[in-house]
Amino acid sequence: MRRLDLLWITAALAAALALSAPLAAQQAPGADPIEDKLRAEMGALAQEYQKVVKEHASACHDFRDDFALASLKVEKCALLTGRYTPGPARDEAFRKTLAEARDVLASLAAGKKYALPATGLVEHAYLSDVDGSAQPYYLYVPEKLPPGVPPPVLLFLHGYVGSLDKVNWLETTMPEGCKRSADRLGAVLVAPFARSNTDFQGLGERDVLKTIDLAIRETHADPDRVWLAGCSMGASGVWTVGSHYPDRFAAAIPASGRTDYNLWQNVPRGTLAEYKQLNIDRDFAITLVPNFRNLPVFAFHGEDDWLVQPEQSKSMVKALQAAGFEAILHIFPKGDHWTCFDAYESDLFYGWTPAKRLNRTPLRVTYRTYHPRFNRAYWVTIDDFTAYGKPAEIDVRYESPVVVVVKAENVAKFTLDCAKAIFQPTLLQARMPDGKLIKPVANKAGALTFLLDTVPAEGLRKRAELSGPAYEAYQQPFMMVYGSQGSEETKLASRKAISTGVVEWYEFAAGIPRVKKDEEITEEDIKLYNLVLYGTPATNSVVKRIAEKLPVTIGEGKFTVGKNTFEGENLGMVLCYPNPLNPEKLVVVHSGLAWGAGLSRNHKLDLLPDYIVYDDTFAAAGGTNNYRVAGYFDINWKLDDKLMWFGPEKTPPKPELEPTTPSTPAPLPKP
Repeated sequence: MRRLDLLWITAALAAALALSAPLAAQQAPGADPIEDKLRAEMGALAQEYQKVVKEHASACHDFRDDFALASLKVEKCALLTGRYTPGPARDEAFRKTLAEARDVLASLAAGKKYALPATGLVEHAYLSDVDGSAQPYYLYVPEKLPPGVPPPVLLFLHGYVGSLDKVNWLETTMPEGCKRSADRLGAVLVAPFARSNTDFQGLGERDVLKTIDLAIRETHADPDRVWLAGCSMGASGVWTVGSHYPDRFAAAIPASGRTDYNLWQNVPRGTLAEYKQLNIDRDFAITLVPNFRNLPVFAFHGEDDWLVQPEQSKSMVKALQAAGFEAILHIFPKGDHWTCFDAYESDLFYGWTPAKRLNRTPLRVTYRTYHPRFNRAYWVTIDDFTAYGKPAEIDVRYESPVVVVVKAENVAKFTLDCAKAIFQPTLLQARMPDGKLIKPVANKAGALTFLLDTVPAEGLRKRAELSGPAYEAYQQPFMMVYGSQGSEETKLASRKAISTGVVEWYEFAAGIPRVKKDEEITEEDIKLYNLVLYGTPATNSVVKRIAEKLPVTIGEGKFTVGKNTFEGENLGMVLCYPNPLNPEKLVVVHSGLAWGAGLSRNHKLDLLPDYIVYDDTFAAAGGTNNYRVAGYFDINWKLDDKLMWFGPEKTPPKPELEPTTPSTPAPLPKP
């Protein structure tokens, strides 16, 4: 961690404290002595934190997780004083968190690692490289575990509650029975925050994977016995994360989760705008059935669940069973949505789960993906798509140590990791559907690469971490850049736009993004970060630098995509494209009318394509702005008429309300 990173995290935390203190700002000093005292203690804590960062930077670097925990505790204190209703419960929680924060800071100041309890329910944190924020997760380690044997992991994904924050999320969403389940299974319980209400997609999904790695490191747990579980939104996450990364888990146990967006929203396939459906199909399990070939599933659902239709589980399990995969569904008779909490204390769960262990070298691997970032399972990697905009799918079956049988669609290149399978890498060939045997074009340390289609040696190409849509740029280290050019009125509008972007990110992701003025951007920034640019060539000097090298034309209320020009004061554009100043990173340009006024805070970015021109009206499906044109660049980052669609969007049946997840009583007043 560079010193600059420490300074940024300090500044970001200060900004987070300001954003989280609406109640305190409404109270005049002296109006409430208790509140005055708490605010004074909060101010003193912030100074102690800044002093540690300034005087003990090396310790903050050496004990990165402790520094993350200190940052988290300070932020939680600010949330408690600024967002929560005053009262004994709030005050007690503040005192406890304040003492914990000072303990961690004292360890950092002494240059020592902070000693966390080895057993019980313990809060941990890590620093996200995306925005430098401290993100929490909890570990529960039973007091009695079998000695000398790495324990399994019960990974629990929480449900949706609109008021979740870093203070209340665990008590609000995780039933006490999960700890009893861990005790009975002899497992470490891992509960990721996953940036609050992300549906465990995108940024939330990355948080889950990060948390698993940290938990295994901290507890020396068995990576081959990670059981993926969750209720409601968390069960939806089980389906999504499991379908994307089946080789990370020994079993998937979702309770009352969504598998099909179109069924959830009562929008028949073919009704939604094509650009939206492609994003949806990437993340919802009903389109990713082949990926469960080697991941056993035990799903639970209540018969009378009115919040998440039982058909969500029924149709998914039916599809898995039809494919010949191991999948079981238990329907709780007369059970409502809340019976999802009963799943992890049922005899069925205890009888099925303990035997499940990850098979890292299955003899047959099948994998389907709609996006280059989701590209591998077990010993098979899809290195390159033939075309963007449709799924790539590969099926590889062991025939002998020197032959595998391969079927592939929309796959230009793939790699087989012979170090993880029972092959002879010097002799292995792939038998294609026409019977032809093909040899690898490369052999690197036993990883054999096969070429099925032409892949350009040079030029832009969509790949795992360099592919739209726009949301992808926010899942890697990024920096927001606002314009400082033009009139005072224009400059004010630029500052307002960036302020809105910062607030929306904090509300969605519980973090503060890096922010700079266009004139302050350095070559180091261009090298390290995806840039999220606000403005036009006339208002943002960075947009001006790259404008001539973008595949679209951005003007003041005027946007040209291919042969199509759109004009009007009520128009806006979002564009995602490799940064012409550093093609290894992405730029996202926001110009004109702000995107997403009709969207909830946890769905601002997830349906954006590579580019879109939109107006100030809203589509009936999902609340997105109506589009004039929207689309994706092809696999080589070129405009493609087949991936370009023109609005307005059709009007589907009225969607159902977004479900909320059951909650146990919180120990603190709601904010």
